[in-house]
Amino acid sequence: MTGFEFDLFGEGKKDRSLQGQIKEWVRTHLKLPPEVSVLVAEIYCDMPGCAPIETHVAVLKPASRDQYRMMRPMKEVIKEDIARMIFNPEGHGARIDVDTLDGGRWS
Repeated sequence: MTGFEFDLFGEGKKDRSLQGQIKEWVRTHLKLPPEVSVLVAEIYCDMPGCAPIETHVAVLKPASRDQYRMMRPMKEVIKEDIARMIFNPEGHGARIDVDTLDGGRWS
């Protein structure tokens, strides 16, 4: 069977993708509890002062939303980059306000 993962130590299925690895590094570095969501995405940028492809991280806590960026594509991010993430409170480009979503639809 391809794609089968045996959970020998009961740790649950892990995301082995680039995004999954970066999420794990962020979660460990920021000491985040399991109920906090971490999102990782690549953003293509043509604005002055930004890299052509950046990796953005959003940490969705119950009462706040923190955003960070790294000025390199996901495939180039290494564990040491996590400690040097750039705080990015305004985000980049169009921002979706998840508080106004109702069941996946705008309210």
